[in-house]
Amino acid sequence: MRGDDAWRDIGLSLLGLALFSAFLNDRAERTLRRDLECTWPGSRFQVRLEPSGLYGALAGRVFRGTVRGEGIRTEDLPFRVEPGGGLQGRLRTLRLDLSDLTLRGVPFRSLSADIPDVRVDAWRGFASGHLTIRRAGEGTAIAQFTEEGLQQYLQRRRPALRELRLRLRPEGAEARATATLFVAPASVTVRAQVEIEDGRRINAVGAKVYVDDRLVAPALADRLMQMLNPLIDVERDLGLGDWVRLTHAELGDGLLTVYGSITIPNKPARVEKHP
Repeated sequence: MRGDDAWRDIGLSLLGLALFSAFLNDRAERTLRRDLECTWPGSRFQVRLEPSGLYGALAGRVFRGTVRGEGIRTEDLPFRVEPGGGLQGRLRTLRLDLSDLTLRGVPFRSLSADIPDVRVDAWRGFASGHLTIRRAGEGTAIAQFTEEGLQQYLQRRRPALRELRLRLRPEGAEARATATLFVAPASVTVRAQVEIEDGRRINAVGAKVYVDDRLVAPALADRLMQMLNPLIDVERDLGLGDWVRLTHAELGDGLLTVYGSITIPNKPARVEKHP
């Protein structure tokens, strides 16, 4: 009987630990969801935390945290690092999986990222109900843009290029537009590749420029390309200069895919105003 009682006590203890672990995990998910609702009000997204087993949940270790969203319109990504101490929990990987995202007016087909070794202030999160990230590693990010989305964005940002039409193919990109050159409007066609400059700008390069179907001299081609480049600047256009460093880009059928490294930047310091 004593053996049966011992096994029963062990079973009840494990059940209690499992219930407590589920409570902690649910509390952490609700904390993350609440903070995202403040950054993305009215948006559709899901949050899921996967603990590293029972012991991992009790020790504040999460194998993966995933944020999935669709149709989000925002001016910023939601996280910032606030360096400090405290009892820290760990997310081995924080995954962002966002589709049909519009960031500062730039339409993305998708944005996915895996950020490793994210440390959070477990006690502060438990007590205040808000997520405080203490540090984060450097991971990878992939963004995709459709030719329709890029066309709409470039037309809005480059009003000098009227009736812009963009085609993306594996062998290169082609842009057709009407622009005013030497007083009179003219039909302009640009055929180019894409390239990353300084880890932050997506440029059209190696361009052949035609005006009214005639190949133009390099000096005029350079002038026209200055009107078009950069296609996207991650700092100026997206506000992600502290988040992302671009590595390379690929063209596909109707798609531009951009690869880079990503981390979570520090929260900007508060500026004290003195009378």
